[in-house]
Amino acid sequence: MKSIRVGLALATLGAACAPLGLHEPGNADAPEVVNIVMTDSSIDVRPHLVARGKVGFELVNEGLLEHALRIVGPGADEQFDGVVPGQPRRVWVKLGVGTFRIFCPDGNHADLGMSSHLDVTDEVNSFRR
Repeated sequence: MKSIRVGLALATLGAACAPLGLHEPGNADAPEVVNIVMTDSSIDVRPHLVARGKVGFELVNEGLLEHALRIVGPGADEQFDGVVPGQPRRVWVKLGVGTFRIFCPDGNHADLGMSSHLDVTDEVNSFRR
């Protein structure tokens, strides 16, 4: 009976943490996946903290305009053009440890709010942001 209560408590904790941007890691050998939702005035990155290595970026453009996405940080400068509204796309980038700026390089879109960041670490914790 104790193991059922502990399992239920852990499941409840996991569900409670998701709205806060905390996510349980999956298989430590599996690539990380970061969800990026773009509008015409913002970029939302979830989670904000991942382990180094191959990282997948699930790009969703919920705006009206086509955008590009650029990822810049230690040892990486990648740009993905043609992120079309309503057409989700997954891209992969190998990232080392550090902080990476994620933004739309089109015109002044980054200055208008289409900018965020991603922290990459060596450590894999039970829960990450």
